[in-house]
Amino acid sequence: MSWENEIKKYYEDKMSVRVLYSQEVENKDLIDDYFNNIALPALEELKEQLEPHVQEIKVSRISSKVKISFKDDYFKKSVFFVDFSIKNVCVSFPYQLNNVLNLGAVFYLEPLDEQADLGMDFIIEEFMRFFNSRKEIMEESEAMMEVVS
Repeated sequence: MSWENEIKKYYEDKMSVRVLYSQEVENKDLIDDYFNNIALPALEELKEQLEPHVQEIKVSRISSKVKISFKDDYFKKSVFFVDFSIKNVCVSFPYQLNNVLNLGAVFYLEPLDEQADLGMDFIIEEFMRFFNSRKEIMEESEAMMEVVS
């Protein structure tokens, strides 16, 4: 490649990086809006319902994740996440029971600003899948304990 083309290519590449950065900033604004107006209020609503029944319940946000965590008589640690990936343009719902992390559901978004399907009701439905999996684990453990005794 000639030096003239090398210089031209350098500045063309720089320009494409600026465009990508600009899109990333725009996507971060959409994610902030999604977390502040949809995900956090959904988790706060869940917290309100769970609070009388569990201990150490907390809703928090760390970067591109929001989570609700709590403990109860059966599980020392239950954590449900709403995790937004700018790179993969997806939202996922991983969860943790005690020390075991599960990937949960993953939903890819195209385009990123069409989030209507991922509203508060959707988040609560995903949480209930997680919550019901806790019940299944408890029932399986209790059945195994009966067999052993």
